[in-house]
Amino acid sequence: MLKRLVLEVEILDVDNRNAAQGILEKERERSGSTVLPSELKLSYSRGESISKEFWEWLWRRCSQVKTLDVGNAGGVIVQSLSEGMLTQMPSLDKIRLGQDAKDAIDLTDNEIATLLSGCRKGWKVVEAKNTVRFRGAAMEALATHFGTLEELAVYGCSGFKGIHLARVLSFSPRLRSLAAIDDELYLRTTYPHFDADTFIDKNHKTGLLNTWACEISLRVLKVKITGIPRPDVNSDGVNERYPGEGRMIQRQVYDRLARLTNLETLWLGHHPFFMDESIPELDDMICRRLSRLDLAQCARVNKKWNKIATPYLWYDIKWVWRGTKEKFFHRMVLEDYLYERRKQQEQELAENSMKQHTQPIPSNSLPALTKYGRWIRHIPEPMYLLSRFQSQQVLIEHGEEPTAHELLRHLYQRCPAVQVQYLYLTGEDLKSDDLLRTFAEIIVPLAHHLHIGNSYDKNYITDSFRLKYLLSGCSSKLEKLTLDVDIRYTEYQDDRENQESLTEGMSVHMLNLNEAVLGRDAYGGLGLTDSEVAKLLSGSCKGWKVVKFGGDAMQALTKTLPTLKELVVDGCGDFTSNDLAQVLSSSPNLHTLVAIDDGPYIMNAFSHFEAGAFIDRDPSTKSLKRWACEVSLKVLKVKITDIPRPDVDGGINERYPGEGQEIQKRVYDRLARLTSLETLWLGHSPNFTYVWRRFGEQKSQDQCLEMTLESGLHKLSGLMDLRVLNVSGMDTRIGPKEVQWMTKYWPRLKAIRGLDKEGGEKEAVKWLQERHPDIDLEKRQ
Repeated sequence: MLKRLVLEVEILDVDNRNAAQGILEKERERSGSTVLPSELKLSYSRGESISKEFWEWLWRRCSQVKTLDVGNAGGVIVQSLSEGMLTQMPSLDKIRLGQDAKDAIDLTDNEIATLLSGCRKGWKVVEAKNTVRFRGAAMEALATHFGTLEELAVYGCSGFKGIHLARVLSFSPRLRSLAAIDDELYLRTTYPHFDADTFIDKNHKTGLLNTWACEISLRVLKVKITGIPRPDVNSDGVNERYPGEGRMIQRQVYDRLARLTNLETLWLGHHPFFMDESIPELDDMICRRLSRLDLAQCARVNKKWNKIATPYLWYDIKWVWRGTKEKFFHRMVLEDYLYERRKQQEQELAENSMKQHTQPIPSNSLPALTKYGRWIRHIPEPMYLLSRFQSQQVLIEHGEEPTAHELLRHLYQRCPAVQVQYLYLTGEDLKSDDLLRTFAEIIVPLAHHLHIGNSYDKNYITDSFRLKYLLSGCSSKLEKLTLDVDIRYTEYQDDRENQESLTEGMSVHMLNLNEAVLGRDAYGGLGLTDSEVAKLLSGSCKGWKVVKFGGDAMQALTKTLPTLKELVVDGCGDFTSNDLAQVLSSSPNLHTLVAIDDGPYIMNAFSHFEAGAFIDRDPSTKSLKRWACEVSLKVLKVKITDIPRPDVDGGINERYPGEGQEIQKRVYDRLARLTSLETLWLGHSPNFTYVWRRFGEQKSQDQCLEMTLESGLHKLSGLMDLRVLNVSGMDTRIGPKEVQWMTKYWPRLKAIRGLDKEGGEKEAVKWLQERHPDIDLEKRQ
C-alpha cells in the first residue's frame, strides 16, 4: 500500500494541469484507488499567466498533504497557496522554504510571512534554505507557531539574526531541534551567527540567565557562537576590553549550555566537510607541526593559504641569528625604524603646512616588520639583541643612525604579541638610563619570570630608585620572581627602600605572582633577616605556589601554606625541623619539599629534619598526626637525623636498648603514609663531592635509617609510584635481599643513588647490575 506520494509540480508560464493530472491518474491505476499526495513540491519561475482554475483544482487534491516544499514561488501564487493551505490542507504541519542551490530564492519578507501564516494546526517543522529575506515580518509570523514548533532549520538566511534564534529558544516549549549550520553536503557561506552575549541571554536586572522554554525538550543544537575574545588564537578576532573577558564569557556560554540537560547532538562549528572557511583551532594544530620550509610552500599555494600560513612563518624568529641572517634581521629592524621616522616627519610637515597628509603607502610596499610584526611571538634574548645591534654598524644617508637601545625598543613596540618567558638582569645592567627605561616600559611588562642576579663581584643593586622604577613596570603576567642579590644595600649606603619597593611591587603590580626564588645563588644570599623575608612573603596577592629560600626565613610563610605547591629551602640553617613539619602538616596542595641542595653547588648547611619532628605523633593518642600533603606529595628531599645507631661509630647513644630500631620503624610508618611519592632523597645530593668541614657538615650520616628489612623497610611496600631513591652519604646496610624487595614492591623504580659500590653494599650493586641493568646507579641527578 502506498504510504507517501510526492507531487512535484514545476510551474512555468504554461498551464500544468495536464502534467499534474497525469501523475495522479498514473498512481490511481497503480494502486487501484484514488491516491492523494502527502507531500507537495512547487518550483516556479515567477510567471503570472497560470490560470486561477488550475490552483483551485490542485488545492482540492491536497487534503492529505502534510509537507509543503516551496522551492521558488511568488506573486499571486503565494496568495493562492496561502488560501489553499488554510482551506484545503488541514493536516499540513511541515514546510520547507528555499532550495538546494547557492542562489537565494526570490521570496520577499512579506511573502514568506504569508506562507508561514497558512497553517491551521500550527507548524511543527520549519526549514528555510537560502531564504535571505527572512526578516521582521516572517519572524513575527513564525512567532505565532512557537507553541507547536518542534524543529527549526535556517541555512543561508542572512536576515535571521542571533536575537531571532534566542527568541525561538526562549518561547518554544516543544522545540527538539534547532539547526543554524547546514547539515547537508551542499555547503553555504552564510550562517545565522549566534553572538555570545545574545546566547548567554542574561536578565539585565538580576544578572542571572533567563529561562528558556526548551531547556528540557531540546535534543539537537547546531549553532555557530561568535563574539568571544580569544587573545590566544592567531586571528583577526575580537579584542578583550579587559584582561580575562574572554574566559568570563566562555564560562557564561558553558553555563547556558549546561542548562540544556537533554542534548544529544551539539554542533558549535562548521559542518565537518565545510572548506569555504578556515577553522582557526584546526589551522593552529596543523601549522604548529609544520617545518618552516613546509609553511613557506603552503604560503605560496594561493591567497587563502597564504593568509593562514604567513603568521606561523613569523611566529618564532630566533632562527635569524644563524650565519648571515643576523645582518638581514638588523637591516629589517633598521629599515622599519627609518620608515617610521620618515612617516612621523611627513606628518609633522603636513601639520605645520596645514595641508592634508600624503596618501597612505600601499600594504605591499610596507616594511616587513610593519606588516608581520604583530604575529611574532618569540625573539632572541633582549641583552643578546642589544649586543648584536651594537656590533652592527650601518651608514644611513640622512639623519642620525639610531642607537642599539632605540632599535631594541622599536622592535618590541612593533611586536606587541611577543612573549618574554624569562628575563635575566643584573644591577650592572640597570646602570644605563636608556636601558632601564626600555626594560621598565617595554620588556618587563611582558615577562613571566624575572631574575635579578649578581654581576661580577657585586651582590647588590646600584640604586634603590632603579629597582623601584624597574619593578613598577611589572604586570600581572609575572608569575615567578628570582632574587640573587642583597637588596638591603646599594653601592654606597645601607638603603632599606629596596625592601619597600619590592614589597610594594609585589602587591601593586605583580598581581599573579605565585613563585619566589630567594637567594639561590651560591656566592651570596639576600642578606635579609627573618622578619625582612617575612615582609617580602606577605607581598603576594594570590598566595605562593612555589617558594625557594637561599637564606634565613620561615615567618609569614604559614599564611600561604594552603596554596603552596613547592617549597625549596637550601642553605637555610634557621629553618628548623618543626618548621618543616608545619609545612607538611598544613599544605594540602604541596607536591615538592626540598631541604637538600639539588643544584650545581653544595651549600654550607642543610635544614636537618630531626626524627622526632618527622614522626610527629599526637601526645595524647601516641598515634601519627595526619599530614595535609599525604596524598599530594610527590617529591621529598630531607635529611632525617637524631636516630640512634649503636652499630655505627660516632653515632648518638641509645637511652634504652632497641630505641634506635623503634624510632626507625616510626619513621618508616610516617614515610609509608606518603603513598604518591615518586622521588625520595634521604641523603646528600648525588653531586656531593666535597665537604665544607668548617661549617660542621660531615660526609657520612651516622644518625640515619639503615634501610634494611629488619629495621622496617618493608613498611614502605605501598610506595608503588616510587621512581628515584637517594641514600648518598648515608651509613646504610642495604644488601641483596633489600634491593630484591625494592624491585618487587616498587615496580616503577628507575634509579638508586648513593649505594656503596666498593664497601658493604657491593653485593646489592652486583645483583642490580645483573638482574636489573635498567636501574640507574650513577651519582647524578
